[in-house]
Amino acid sequence: MLTGAATSIAAVSSPASAVSGVVERGEVSAYNSVALKQLSVECPPFHSAIGGTASIYGTNQVRILAAVPSGSGSSGSGFGIVASEQETGATANWRIEGTAICAPTASLPGLEYKNDQSAFGSPKTLEAKAVCSPGKHLIGMGGEGWYSSLSDRSQVVLTGIRPNSAGTEVTATGFEDQTGFSGNWRTYATAVCMNPVAGQHPVGAADGFDTDPVKVATPQCPSTEQVHSLGFDITGPSGGGAGETHVHRLGKAGRGASIHAVEDADGLSGSWRLRGYAICAR
Repeated sequence: MLTGAATSIAAVSSPASAVSGVVERGEVSAYNSVALKQLSVECPPFHSAIGGTASIYGTNQVRILAAVPSGSGSSGSGFGIVASEQETGATANWRIEGTAICAPTASLPGLEYKNDQSAFGSPKTLEAKAVCSPGKHLIGMGGEGWYSSLSDRSQVVLTGIRPNSAGTEVTATGFEDQTGFSGNWRTYATAVCMNPVAGQHPVGAADGFDTDPVKVATPQCPSTEQVHSLGFDITGPSGGGAGETHVHRLGKAGRGASIHAVEDADGLSGSWRLRGYAICAR
């Protein structure tokens, strides 16, 4: 069980040299009250996306539905973000600010993007799990709650982009919101994997399991390491409740992360917890 302080989950044995040449590129969406927005941040030529940040400004009642480093085989293209207002809408103007965390493809030996998707159905919750090939470890991660109609995206909440303790797989979880959803939907998970490098491991930190309407989790990498990717996990009251909360900021803060989540506008009658994750490496 994670505590409120940053906790190293796993270490990588026999590492090679560290990831070099990491750069960040940023983009900002339009500032208005459109119900759903998408933002794509491209990496420079000959670079691959390993992670990114996604923050909503203007209101905290907008959900991050996708935060995904994209690529095919050994060549990444960028970081994609999707955000949606709640089902009841939001009157305030808002925008997405996002960055792509990119590294020269040559500094990512054994790079692969492993993707998985859940079943396409209408249960209350779904999850997908992307697993690295044997001998490889996570350097990045992403997830998405998806359904074909853009107008229906407000009825699903992305509740987790979670690495396992060994740093070899990513689970993306989603919940229907509190009113339910009669349509079919699914979750996607992305694991960005490579041969082990120095200091490569996930860290995690958790806010308390209580009724506070706002949660902040701040996992920290050791002083000799850098953040390469971000994730989170929301746990609701017994029997559900995660669909009544959402993350609205996946941010970096120095050598750590700053993950923010809130209850929906009408609140949540029960305790809940936010965990934040970062993938660290030298």
